Amino acid sequence: MRHIILLSLFLVAVTSDISSAKMFEIEADTKQYGWQSETENTNMFEIEVDANQSSVEGRLGITRAFGDSGTLLYGGINVINSDDEDYTVGGLSLSVGNKVLSEMLRLDVGFKGLWGTMKQQRKEGDVMAAAFLLSFIYDIPGVEVFYDVPLDFELSGNVCIAPDSLSFGDADNYTEYRISLGLNILGDKIGTLLVGYRGIKSEFGEDRKKWDLSDNAVFGGLKFRF
Repeated sequence: MRHIILLSLFLVAVTSDISSAKMFEIEADTKQYGWQSETENTNMFEIEVDANQSSVEGRLGITRAFGDSGTLLYGGINVINSDDEDYTVGGLSLSVGNKVLSEMLRLDVGFKGLWGTMKQQRKEGDVMAAAFLLSFIYDIPGVEVFYDVPLDFELSGNVCIAPDSLSFGDADNYTEYRISLGLNILGDKIGTLLVGYRGIKSEFGEDRKKWDLSDNAVFGGLKFRF
């Protein structure tokens, strides 16, 4: 929890400085996930907090959009802490992507560095890995649910896999995936309510000493983009 609070305060400070200096402006009619024109390079910051009864996750990220090529460069950090399953795992992500299908679908590929600890009864293991990362964001066209009022939804997800050859420390492998549905509640996708599902599994040891930890949970969250 302390890590998440510190990360949140850091992002708020950074975004406040950037806003006050007016380093970039995002026009309402062209803003979608951090780019505002075909020729101008722009930055977009995001902060997200997800939680359920037993776990909490904080996520910070920045997307650099290169207007000439449409390439999107993403860098982010996240920390997950679970009381029930007794683990804390952090990640540092770097990926590159682009938009396809009339710019409704964004696809990213990259890598994610992982570190943390997992415990199970008297067993404890360190997690260190360099994982493959694949993620997507699908901007669902306006959905009219009631009284002809269109709602702005987005579907997003990612999968992170570190095989034995890319796992260090005590972990033999690491797998993480998540999928979420978001409802954009503020104009220009500034604020998004989320509901999603996350799964984590890692294996440790060999033969009779082999053990694993897995956690699958539904979560709710809130994301802000600047």
